[in-house]
Formats: sequence, structure tokens, C-alpha cells
Amino acid sequence: MANGGGAIRIRGARTHNLHNVNVDLPLGKLSVLTGPSGSGKSSLAFDTLHAEGQRRFLETLGATSRALFEQLQRPDVDVIEYLPPTLCVSQHVSQSRPRSTLATVTEIHDHLRLLWARFGTPYCYQCGSAIQKHSPAEIVRATLRLDEGRKVYLLAPLVEDEPGEHRDAFQQIKQGGFLRARIDGVLGEIRAIPKLAAKQRHTIELVVDRLVIRSGIEDRLGESLATAIKHGAGRVIVTDIDDGDWHDHVYSTQFACPRCRIQYPELEPRLFHFNNPHGACPRCTGFGQIGEFDPKLIVPDPSWSMGRVLERLREQLPDDLELQLGVAGAESSKPQPPRSPGLRKASAPATSEELLESLRKLRDTLEAAEDTDGLEALRSLAGFVPCPECGGARLNRVARSVRFGGRGLHELTALSVYEAAAFFEAARTQATAPSGLERVQRRLVDEIWSRLRFLQEVGLSYVTLDRPAPTLSGGEAQRARLATHLGGGLLGVCYILDEPTIGLHPRDTERLIAALRGLQERGNTVIAVEHDESVMRKADYLVDMGPGAGRNGGRVLASGTVDEVVNDPASVTGPYLKHHRRLEDSPAGLADDAPSPLASLRACAGTPHAITIINACHHNLKNLTVRIPLGRLVCLTGVSGSGKSSLARDILCYAARRHLGLLAPTPGMHDRIEGLEKIDKVLEVDQRPLGRSPRSNAASYTGVFDEIRKVFAATRTAKVRGYKASRFSFNVKGGRCEECQGQGRKRFALQFLPDLFVPCSACQGRRFNRATLEVHYRGKSIADILGMPIEQARDFFENIPNIHRPLAALADVGLGYLALGQPSSTLSGGEAQRVKLAFEFAKPASGKALYLLDEPTTGLHFADVRNLIRVLRGIVDAGNTMLVIEHNLDLIAAADWIIDLGPDGGAAGGYLVAEGTPAEVAACSASSTGWFLRREN
Repeated sequence: MANGGGAIRIRGARTHNLHNVNVDLPLGKLSVLTGPSGSGKSSLAFDTLHAEGQRRFLETLGATSRALFEQLQRPDVDVIEYLPPTLCVSQHVSQSRPRSTLATVTEIHDHLRLLWARFGTPYCYQCGSAIQKHSPAEIVRATLRLDEGRKVYLLAPLVEDEPGEHRDAFQQIKQGGFLRARIDGVLGEIRAIPKLAAKQRHTIELVVDRLVIRSGIEDRLGESLATAIKHGAGRVIVTDIDDGDWHDHVYSTQFACPRCRIQYPELEPRLFHFNNPHGACPRCTGFGQIGEFDPKLIVPDPSWSMGRVLERLREQLPDDLELQLGVAGAESSKPQPPRSPGLRKASAPATSEELLESLRKLRDTLEAAEDTDGLEALRSLAGFVPCPECGGARLNRVARSVRFGGRGLHELTALSVYEAAAFFEAARTQATAPSGLERVQRRLVDEIWSRLRFLQEVGLSYVTLDRPAPTLSGGEAQRARLATHLGGGLLGVCYILDEPTIGLHPRDTERLIAALRGLQERGNTVIAVEHDESVMRKADYLVDMGPGAGRNGGRVLASGTVDEVVNDPASVTGPYLKHHRRLEDSPAGLADDAPSPLASLRACAGTPHAITIINACHHNLKNLTVRIPLGRLVCLTGVSGSGKSSLARDILCYAARRHLGLLAPTPGMHDRIEGLEKIDKVLEVDQRPLGRSPRSNAASYTGVFDEIRKVFAATRTAKVRGYKASRFSFNVKGGRCEECQGQGRKRFALQFLPDLFVPCSACQGRRFNRATLEVHYRGKSIADILGMPIEQARDFFENIPNIHRPLAALADVGLGYLALGQPSSTLSGGEAQRVKLAFEFAKPASGKALYLLDEPTTGLHFADVRNLIRVLRGIVDAGNTMLVIEHNLDLIAAADWIIDLGPDGGAAGGYLVAEGTPAEVAACSASSTGWFLRREN
């Protein structure tokens, strides 16, 4: 490509497995890097381009700040020219704080808090009346607008509807030199302190002045109002009695209810933040939920007797815990303690209140005794229930009582992105000609609406703004960050994206491509690491890397327009883009040896055993009844937000775990599940990180590292020196490098920037001290082993089954290119899931296991999907059941059975659109998935 400053010029890139890569990426265009997993795409995009952009930014800091980053290594590249400032939007699933929500991570909540603080209307949480703060000048102007000639009284409220004789109030009137007061609605002179009935309620208001409305009274009115405000503690009543009835106009110079006299704080943004003590609900401290025993778990059916509930509790709690409950009456051969007072007989109807009280007392006893095992058993009956104080709103009652456009902030954030955008669209159209504060309000509303629109563009219209961030999938979290950048308005930036289409149904991908085009058309450069065919076809420039993974990759095989790559014989991606498979020609997608969909139809139709979920109504599911054939590969599909995770994880997974006696959260709402007795194990494999610490890795997660350490401890050198297996752990003192405490790198916390990690200068990133590294097995130190690609380590340990078997499983799921000791924090969501897959697959299975997978094809090239399908087929052929949430059309086409939910996301989803074999679903005109199956095959 001719450059002339029109492209990012990369020469001699050698980071990780890159082999002196030379490539030009056009500026101001949408470029896509593709190729097999481990071929070097991320090494080029993130570890070379973004790392160089980050290094250049840090060099712009002052000399004092730059001293912190002297150890930061340059990417291993000869030249990078014409590189704009870079922004990375990765798909790593981070450990989000449980307080974070979609609104907070996208910064929409900051704008909402400012809008409610400056333009919201507070209402009294006791009587519901609007609360306004008036200045003395406003009260003067309002009073002078009354009819000229009207006689008015200025009253200062002293006592309002309170019992007693109130001698102190009358004493205050006399000491101030005033003569009149309105007592219980009757105006009179105070010559002596009257005697009031002490047990009755009274209202006493001091008459400060009497005025006739006319011109020239402004000064006197202002002075009298100041006096009334002083004696009335900020409140004043302007009234008249011309027609025999009082006509009160109540004003307050403070945020206080004029009727209830409840003081309210000044409206500030911090009042509307549930992470701030000024705004958080005092009961749940802003979480919206509290940990408590769940009444529905204890008494699932109100018609159950106390005896039946107790028998059920015995199944879940150890015997000694059940006896400590002090609950008697159920049939049992065990000795029973005396029945606690207040608990009824076994035949009596069960009430959760009685059992809750007993469980709370038992919990307090166990906590005092520090009985961790007992507390763990009790947690099976506990869960998070909505806070009784705020009802899950997270805010205190003052913040909840402030409204904008008729809604409280908590009510607005409970809306989906689509509904919230419609709310602010209406607010924009209703705005009047901007001037002063109204102009500020319009700017705020426009900014919020714009950010909501960007969330819709990236396919998150179905997600509610108060959705907790930890519950977002990796794809949803990445698209939320992408929407934040879309709303940032930056120009001339190089955006580097890591598979932005993960978690998206093919129907939603077109909208995401339009959003990426919006970034590019502003003058930004967009570089995406991607495997989605539709994104590749819409790219301006395509770079195909390969030909294999790890040491077999790291080369640019083809680059140019899509047509140029398709027609390049060296490309590994071109053939997949060039040849359109047809369902009848290749019925199993890329899995050449898999059975055809029609054969699967006969097999599934003739299978008597299935798991049937009846009347699922959790979240947006619409009383769904779904049949999952056992011993089959079943794909659960549908557009984003259609209810797939609600059905598979929140209902089936949790219910199956509880059925097997395992701890699990409360299953989502449903009537019952039939067929769970046919399984003896349930394994959920999702995209959450492998561990909370960067110390975790594929080797430690699968248990391989323990076996490797035993091998090194058995060497001659280790035995002579007395080294045990713990010596070769980077988590234990003795063998690790103490300068970095075995992490191989040091962490620098930066303000307003992500943390920076630099290699440890003492061990050069090898994690262990010199003495430990002197121990070798077959010429390799423990650091050398951790630095090996998994496929190389698999061959290295081929004679040690306990090590070879898990490593072979990791290679089989397409992770042979990963370094054995690569920190889990650097793995993508798809890579983390495939590590878990390999860990489970390496275990011996009984043939009755239920596997629940969440988009296992994430991060996989066309060629890698074929290999994954073969692995899944092997597990299913052993008699196990595989339920896969998936959007990849190749895997969907290879399934035995498809369950397609929709037709849309959020409230418009939750219906069963189609079910059957791929051929049947492809023939269903109502199914979006079927349409894409017909088009792509």
C-alpha cells in the first residue's frame, strides 16, 4: 500500500510469536485482523500497536512521572509510524464491583444525577406535596401580584397540630411585642396567656403584620416578611379572610414541606448516588438487596405442613444443624430436642416467619461459635432479597422523592435503554426555547439521550440501566464500553477492538457495524480483531494472519480488500469467505463427520428421555415450556436479551444443582422441571475469569501445575537440596522472586488510567529466584515450562499421563497457542471458558452429565470451530447432554436440536419462536435464526 502518511506503518514486529511482520493499516478506515486462534492477531493489535500508543502517551508526562516507567519495555518492533493516539476496548471479563450498573459504567448515571439535582422537583415523602424553596424576594413578588386593595395578614407558624398548652409559644409572642395570633383558625388578640386544652391538638400562628396591597408597600412588606421568616423558622403564611374563609399561601425559604415541616437537604448530585452515604439507602447501604433467608426456599408452597417443611430441611442441612433448629414434630427416628416455644405441631400449616426466626437464632449461634461449616450449610437456604427499606431502589427516601418528568431517578434507571431513550426523546421535544437554566437542562437531556442512542446502536436496547455490571456478559460489557467511546466525540483516534460482535445474534451485528462506521466516519481509525464473517465483508481492509497458532503462526498471509484476500491462495480465511455452504450439501456445518440434521431429527424425536422446563416465567420469559433432549447437542439461540441466560442458567442450572444437593442461588420462577433424575452431574462453563488474582493461570486452574511441581521436586538436584514441591510455587515464599512476590511483573497504579504492569527487574519476569531456576527437568527450568505453549508442553510431558491428559484437552479446545503460565487476567472471556471446558472434559464422565456452555466459539476462527464441534460431539457421543448458548451459525447448524427464543430482546422477548433440528428451524419463517441459517448455508 502506498503510504504518504495515509496508513499506520508497521515494520519488523516480533512481539510474542510475530515473525518480523510488515503491514500497513489505512488511517481513517475500518480494518479487520483475522486468522486462527493464536495466529498473532492480538499480539499485533494490542501488544504491539496499543502498547506503543500507551508508551508514547506516558512519555508526554513530566520528567518526574516518566521516572516511574523507566522499566516499561518497548514493543519488539523496528518501526511504527503515523500512529494516532490509541484507545483499546477489550473483551476481557473484569471483576466488576457489585455496586456498578450499566448506567454507572457508561457514565450516564453521572449526567442523570446532575439533571435530577438541578432540575428535579422534590416531593414530600410523607404527604406527597411538592416542595419548593422561595427566596424573600420571590415571596414579595408573589404577594404584590394579589388583587390591589386586598387586606392580607403575614403569619409566622409557631405550633402546627400538636397537643399541649404551648405556654412557651405565647411567651414568645408577648416577648416579641406582638399582639395578635391565629389560634386553631381563629384570629384574636393576646392580652394574657390563654389556657388551652392540654390533650387536644392546636395550631398557633403569630400575626406579624396586616397590609393592604397597593403600590409603595414593598419596603414594609420586605421587612415584615423577614420578621415572619425569622419567627417561623423559614416558613411564612400570606393569607386573607375577605369572604369569611382563610386563603393561605404557604411559603418556605428552605427545602421543607410546608405542611409536614420535614426538612430536606439541598439537592446536590451526591444525593442521588447510591455509592455515597448522602444518597444511599441506610438499610442496604446502596446495594438494593440484603442477605437474608429466602422464605420461598424454606416454605416453597404455602399449603405445606410444618412436618413436610422439616423433612425437606433435613435433606439440605446436616443432622446436627437440623436438630439445633429446635423444631420438633416431623417423623424421625433421631432423638428430638424439646420443641421451641411458639412452634406448632407437624400437622399445622407451615409459616415461614416461625422458621425464619429459628434460622436467624441458629445463624447467630453458629457465628458466635465461628462454625464455618455450619454457616456454609445454612447459606443454601439464604439468598439476596430486595431491601425492605428501599425496595431495591438503592437510594434513601429523600432521593427517591425527587422527580423529573414525573419519574424518580430509581424509576428511570429501572427502564430498559430503549424505554429510557423514549423518555428523553419526549423530554427533548417538549423543551421550550432555551434560555438560562433551560439551556443547561436541554444540553443535559441531549447528552443523556445521545448516550442512550449509542447503547441502542451497539445492541443493548433491552438491558435496564440499573442492571448490575457483574451480570453483564463479556460481549455486553465490551459493547457498553464501546458505546461510551461512541458518545465521547473524540476525533483522530485509533480504536482497537477485540471481537466486538461476541454475544450478538447475526441480526444485531449489522447495527454494530453501523456504529463502527460512525466512529470511522468521524475521522477515527478502527482496527478490530474479529472472526465474524459479516464484519469481515464490510471491512475496508482485511489482514489474514496464520497459517497456524503459536510458533506456526505470526505471519501476514494476505492483506487488502475483502476480494483481494478471498482470491489470495495463501489465505486461510479466504476459502471460508469464498465458498457458501448449503444446508443440504453440508448439513453438519464444518463438522464433516457429524450426523445430518435430518438424522438428528429422527434421533431426537425417538428419544424418550428429556429435561422439560414447565412454565418458566423468570425475568422476561413468558410461561415457557421447553423440552431438552438428553444425550444430544442442543443449541439455545435467539437475539440478545431474548431470555437464553434466564432459562439456561437462572432456572435450569440452579435448579439442577439444588436437585443434586449442591449449593446454588434461588432458581428463577417456574412451575417445575421434569427429568432431572436422569442426570448425575451438572457442569456450567461460562466466560467469567478463572480466578480473582492474576496469579491464576491455565496450569493452576486445571491442576497441571501441582503435578509439574511434583516432577521438579523429584529431580536429583531438588532432592539433594531438600526442595519440596512448594519450592516451585510462585505463591509461596522460598522459591519465588520476592522482589515481585512471584508475579513476574510490578504493578503501578495510575490516576485516571488503567494500572500499568512492567516486568520485574530482579527476575526479568521469570517469577522465581536464582536457586529455584537452577533445578532442571530434561534441560528446562520451572520458568521455562510455564513459558511453553500448551501444545509444546503437551508433547514435552507425553509420558506423564496426569500432565499430558489435561494439556491435550486444552489443545483440543483450541488453546494450544497459550503459554502454560499466562495470567488468567490476560485471557479473553472465550479463552477462559475454553480452559474451563478442557478442565471438565479431562475428567472421567459417567455419561449422564449435563453441560451448560455460554458461547464457546468466542474467539474462534472458522477452522477452530470445526475442531470445537468435534470435541463437543465426542462428549455427547459418550451419552452426555450439551446445552450451548450460541450465535455461531456453524455450531448451530451442527446441533441435534435447536431452541430459538425471541422474537426480540427485553419485554418483547421470552417466547419460544422455533424448536427442532437445524433443517426445521431453517424452514421456520418466524425465526431470525432460521433466516440466517437459510442464507448462510
